[in-house]
Amino acid sequence: GRTGRPSAGASGAGTGFLTIMRHPAMWLVGVVQFTRLAVVQAVALWLPTYLVDERSLPLAMAGVVVAANALAAAPSNLVGGYVADRTGKPFLVIAGALVVLGLSFVGLAIGDGPIVIGSAVALIACCQQLYFGPLFAAPVGIFGTGSAGVVSGTGNLFANLGAFAAGLGLGISKDLTGSLAAGFIGLAALCAVAIVATW
Repeated sequence: GRTGRPSAGASGAGTGFLTIMRHPAMWLVGVVQFTRLAVVQAVALWLPTYLVDERSLPLAMAGVVVAANALAAAPSNLVGGYVADRTGKPFLVIAGALVVLGLSFVGLAIGDGPIVIGSAVALIACCQQLYFGPLFAAPVGIFGTGSAGVVSGTGNLFANLGAFAAGLGLGISKDLTGSLAAGFIGLAALCAVAIVATW
Protein backbone atom coordinates (compact mmCIF):
# COMPACT_ATOMS: atom_id res chain seq x y z
CA GLY A 1 0.00 0.00 0.00
CA ARG A 2 0.97 3.67 0.06
CA THR A 3 2.30 3.29 3.59
CA GLY A 4 4.84 0.72 2.41
CA ARG A 5 3.24 -1.85 4.68
CA PRO A 6 2.15 -5.23 3.28
CA SER A 7 -1.56 -5.76 2.97
CA ALA A 8 -3.36 -7.57 5.77
CA GLY A 9 -6.00 -8.86 3.40
CA ALA A 10 -7.67 -12.17 4.09
CA SER A 11 -6.60 -13.77 0.82
CA GLY A 12 -4.72 -13.17 -2.38
CA ALA A 13 -1.41 -14.16 -3.88
CA GLY A 14 0.47 -13.16 -0.75
CA THR A 15 3.69 -11.31 -0.16
CA GLY A 16 7.00 -12.67 -1.39
CA PHE A 17 9.79 -13.85 0.88
CA LEU A 18 12.15 -10.98 0.01
CA THR A 19 9.44 -8.40 0.64
CA ILE A 20 8.63 -10.01 3.97
CA MET A 21 12.28 -10.04 4.99
CA ARG A 22 12.56 -6.31 4.24
CA HIS A 23 9.74 -5.55 6.67
CA PRO A 24 10.86 -4.73 10.24
CA ALA A 25 7.94 -6.67 11.71
CA MET A 26 9.31 -9.95 10.37
CA TRP A 27 12.66 -9.37 12.05
CA LEU A 28 10.95 -8.57 15.34
CA VAL A 29 8.88 -11.74 15.03
CA GLY A 30 12.14 -13.53 14.22
CA VAL A 31 13.70 -12.37 17.49
CA VAL A 32 10.77 -13.75 19.48
CA GLN A 33 10.73 -16.99 17.48
CA PHE A 34 14.48 -17.37 18.02
CA THR A 35 13.88 -17.00 21.75
CA ARG A 36 10.89 -19.35 21.79
CA LEU A 37 12.67 -22.41 20.46
CA ALA A 38 15.93 -21.50 22.21
CA VAL A 39 14.05 -21.81 25.49
CA VAL A 40 12.26 -25.02 24.51
CA GLN A 41 15.41 -26.71 23.24
CA ALA A 42 17.54 -25.59 26.17
CA VAL A 43 15.01 -26.95 28.63
CA ALA A 44 14.65 -30.23 26.75
CA LEU A 45 18.42 -30.75 26.48
CA TRP A 46 19.78 -29.33 29.71
CA LEU A 47 17.08 -29.51 32.38
CA PRO A 48 17.83 -33.20 33.15
CA THR A 49 21.56 -32.43 33.47
CA TYR A 50 20.80 -29.48 35.73
CA LEU A 51 18.54 -31.52 38.00
CA VAL A 52 20.91 -34.48 38.29
CA ASP A 53 24.35 -32.83 38.27
CA GLU A 54 23.63 -29.54 40.02
CA ARG A 55 20.60 -30.34 42.20
CA SER A 56 21.46 -33.98 42.97
CA LEU A 57 18.07 -35.38 42.04
CA PRO A 58 17.95 -39.13 41.41
CA LEU A 59 17.84 -39.90 37.71
CA ALA A 60 14.37 -41.43 37.97
CA MET A 61 13.01 -38.32 39.68
CA ALA A 62 14.60 -36.07 37.08
CA GLY A 63 12.87 -38.16 34.42
CA VAL A 64 9.53 -37.62 36.12
CA VAL A 65 10.11 -33.85 36.24
CA VAL A 66 11.05 -33.71 32.56
CA ALA A 67 8.03 -35.81 31.59
CA ALA A 68 5.74 -33.59 33.67
CA ASN A 69 7.31 -30.56 31.97
CA ALA A 70 6.34 -31.89 28.55
CA LEU A 71 2.85 -32.76 29.77
CA ALA A 72 2.28 -29.26 31.17
CA ALA A 73 3.38 -27.65 27.91
CA ALA A 74 0.66 -29.43 25.91
CA PRO A 75 -2.44 -27.62 27.26
CA SER A 76 -0.59 -24.32 27.56
CA ASN A 77 -0.65 -23.95 23.77
CA LEU A 78 -4.44 -24.06 23.83
CA VAL A 79 -4.76 -21.80 26.87
CA GLY A 80 -2.50 -19.12 25.41
CA GLY A 81 -4.30 -19.14 22.09
CA TYR A 82 -7.69 -19.01 23.78
CA VAL A 83 -6.74 -16.10 26.02
CA ALA A 84 -5.24 -14.18 23.08
CA ASP A 85 -8.39 -14.71 21.01
CA ARG A 86 -10.78 -13.82 23.80
CA THR A 87 -8.96 -10.69 24.91
CA GLY A 88 -7.81 -9.58 21.47
CA LYS A 89 -4.37 -8.91 22.97
CA PRO A 90 -1.95 -11.51 21.58
CA PHE A 91 1.09 -9.35 22.28
CA LEU A 92 0.16 -9.17 25.97
CA VAL A 93 0.09 -12.98 26.11
CA ILE A 94 3.47 -13.17 24.36
CA ALA A 95 5.11 -10.56 26.58
CA GLY A 96 3.57 -11.95 29.77
CA ALA A 97 4.88 -15.44 29.05
CA LEU A 98 8.34 -14.06 28.30
CA VAL A 99 8.42 -12.11 31.56
CA VAL A 100 7.59 -15.24 33.55
CA LEU A 101 10.15 -17.28 31.63
CA GLY A 102 12.90 -14.72 32.16
CA LEU A 103 12.27 -14.53 35.91
CA SER A 104 12.10 -18.33 36.12
CA PHE A 105 15.50 -18.73 34.48
CA VAL A 106 16.95 -16.24 36.94
CA GLY A 107 15.42 -18.37 39.69
CA LEU A 108 17.13 -21.48 38.32
CA ALA A 109 20.43 -19.64 38.10
CA ILE A 110 20.58 -18.02 41.53
CA GLY A 111 17.80 -19.62 43.54
CA ASP A 112 18.21 -22.31 46.15
CA GLY A 113 15.93 -24.80 47.84
CA PRO A 114 13.27 -27.11 46.42
CA ILE A 115 10.46 -24.55 46.53
CA VAL A 116 12.29 -21.95 44.42
CA ILE A 117 13.67 -24.49 41.97
CA GLY A 118 10.42 -26.45 41.75
CA SER A 119 8.40 -23.27 41.18
CA ALA A 120 10.79 -22.09 38.46
CA VAL A 121 10.64 -25.44 36.66
CA ALA A 122 6.82 -25.50 36.89
CA LEU A 123 6.48 -21.95 35.55
CA ILE A 124 8.82 -22.71 32.65
CA ALA A 125 6.77 -25.80 31.84
CA CYS A 126 3.54 -23.80 31.78
CA CYS A 127 4.85 -20.78 29.86
CA GLN A 128 7.43 -22.06 27.36
CA GLN A 129 4.75 -22.78 24.74
CA LEU A 130 1.96 -20.57 26.09
CA TYR A 131 2.51 -17.95 23.39
CA PHE A 132 3.00 -20.35 20.46
CA GLY A 133 -0.40 -19.65 18.87
CA PRO A 134 -0.40 -15.86 19.27
CA LEU A 135 3.17 -15.66 17.98
CA PHE A 136 2.31 -17.46 14.75
CA ALA A 137 -1.00 -15.62 14.33
CA ALA A 138 0.35 -12.09 14.84
CA PRO A 139 2.41 -11.76 11.63
CA VAL A 140 -0.46 -13.16 9.57
CA GLY A 141 -2.43 -10.11 10.69
CA ILE A 142 0.26 -7.94 9.11
CA PHE A 143 1.01 -9.84 5.91
CA GLY A 144 -2.38 -11.49 5.30
CA THR A 145 -3.42 -15.12 5.14
CA GLY A 146 -2.13 -15.36 1.57
CA SER A 147 1.37 -15.20 3.04
CA ALA A 148 0.71 -17.42 6.08
CA GLY A 149 2.87 -20.26 4.78
CA VAL A 150 5.99 -18.26 4.03
CA VAL A 151 5.58 -16.14 7.18
CA SER A 152 5.27 -19.24 9.36
CA GLY A 153 8.18 -20.89 7.59
CA THR A 154 10.36 -17.83 8.04
CA GLY A 155 9.44 -17.66 11.71
CA ASN A 156 10.42 -21.31 12.10
CA LEU A 157 13.73 -20.60 10.39
CA PHE A 158 14.58 -18.10 13.12
CA ALA A 159 13.26 -20.51 15.75
CA ASN A 160 15.53 -23.35 14.64
CA LEU A 161 18.52 -21.03 14.67
CA GLY A 162 17.60 -20.25 18.27
CA ALA A 163 17.38 -23.94 19.13
CA PHE A 164 20.83 -24.54 17.66
CA ALA A 165 22.36 -21.56 19.47
CA ALA A 166 20.84 -22.45 22.83
CA GLY A 167 21.74 -26.11 22.72
CA LEU A 168 25.33 -25.34 21.79
CA GLY A 169 25.69 -22.24 23.93
CA LEU A 170 24.55 -23.81 27.19
CA GLY A 171 26.85 -26.77 26.59
CA ILE A 172 29.85 -24.51 26.03
CA SER A 173 28.90 -22.42 29.06
CA LYS A 174 28.72 -25.49 31.29
CA ASP A 175 32.08 -26.75 30.02
CA LEU A 176 33.70 -23.41 30.76
CA THR A 177 32.11 -22.69 34.12
CA GLY A 178 31.07 -26.09 35.43
CA SER A 179 27.52 -24.83 35.87
CA LEU A 180 24.43 -24.01 33.81
CA ALA A 181 23.82 -20.80 35.79
CA ALA A 182 25.46 -18.52 33.21
CA GLY A 183 23.48 -20.20 30.44
CA PHE A 184 20.22 -19.68 32.32
CA ILE A 185 21.07 -16.01 32.84
CA GLY A 186 21.74 -15.82 29.10
CA LEU A 187 18.29 -17.24 28.41
CA ALA A 188 16.76 -14.70 30.79
CA ALA A 189 18.55 -11.91 28.91
CA LEU A 190 17.28 -13.34 25.62
CA CYS A 191 13.73 -13.27 27.00
CA ALA A 192 14.25 -9.60 27.89
CA VAL A 193 15.33 -8.83 24.32
CA ALA A 194 12.26 -10.68 23.02
CA ILE A 195 10.02 -8.62 25.32
CA VAL A 196 11.42 -5.46 23.77
CA ALA A 197 10.83 -6.91 20.28
CA THR A 198 7.24 -7.74 21.27
CA TRP A 199 6.68 -4.20 22.48
